[in-house]
Amino acid sequence: MKLQTVLIGLFAVCNANNIHKLTDDNFGKIFEGSWLIMFYAPWCPACQSLKSPWEQFASKNLKDDLQIHVAEVDVTQYPALSGQFLIFNLPSIYYIQNGESRQYVGQLDISAVESWITDGKWRETEAVASWRSPNSFIMRSVGKFFHFANQMRVLKNEMTEHYAIPSWIVYTIFIISTIIIGLLVGLVLVCLCDCLCPPKSHQYEMKPEGEENEVIDEEEDDDGEEDGEEDGEDEEEEDKDAEEEEENTEDEKRRVGEEGEEEESGQEEEAKDGEDKEEEDDQKEEGEEKDEKGEQDDQKEDGKDTEGGKTEEDEETTQEQMQEGAIDNLAAGDDQQLRKRKNVGNM
Repeated sequence: MKLQTVLIGLFAVCNANNIHKLTDDNFGKIFEGSWLIMFYAPWCPACQSLKSPWEQFASKNLKDDLQIHVAEVDVTQYPALSGQFLIFNLPSIYYIQNGESRQYVGQLDISAVESWITDGKWRETEAVASWRSPNSFIMRSVGKFFHFANQMRVLKNEMTEHYAIPSWIVYTIFIISTIIIGLLVGLVLVCLCDCLCPPKSHQYEMKPEGEENEVIDEEEDDDGEEDGEEDGEDEEEEDKDAEEEEENTEDEKRRVGEEGEEEESGQEEEAKDGEDKEEEDDQKEEGEEKDEKGEQDDQKEDGKDTEGGKTEEDEETTQEQMQEGAIDNLAAGDDQQLRKRKNVGNM
């Protein structure tokens, strides 16, 4: 049993020696050559289950001479390194080839990781963008921020656990200190701006009594010349703008004049068409009136003819009646004479 435990311990030591422990000090060496890095935490169950296969892969790598450096990072001890890689899931495996980093996305199986490396499948994985590279200025700044946040967390735990200070008091202290630090930083920036860009200096010249003191600017002449040049340029630009405006107004006037002429010609044509229509209507009305008058005259003539015919017929009938009456009268007279003669004869 003792021999077995000794062999296991020696095996573990050998495996541990095959794995590089990365820290803030030796982190820069990963950007040369090929590196396979695992980010883990001691409290992570998945990390603990992958630890033994990871050590076996490191020993196999050393034996097969794959020329790959196997390393690991404890994020609880070195949060700045996890910040530079933006580690949000544990365990996370990165493969770095000559400064280009690629994240392994697949099964957390050491055989799958080994085939991803040896078969060249890592080339199919898109490399991390340059601005997200762990060696870039942005990601190093993020790492510093992670380190500062971790230090503040440690300080908070120490104040609450060791000194038994309530949490709300600790947070109040942090808030007040943040405001004070911000004000101090702002004051320093204002002072730097005043030193680097000082305001213009003025000299005061005393004049005789009865006249007010005037402020003489040291750079008045230079400013006047610059203002004169700027005014000249402004005047030229204004003249150009005025000429362009005049041209535009002339063009608009021409367009308006042409449109007005077209409208007038259109109105004249419409007026002529209206007059022709009125003349035609007048002619039609005159023709209708003449037709009506002709019809009325014809009716009058017909009436006269009918009246004339009636009068002639009446005259003829009266004459006939008069003749008949005369004949009747003569016949009656003859009858009376005959009767008288008969009466005389009888006597």
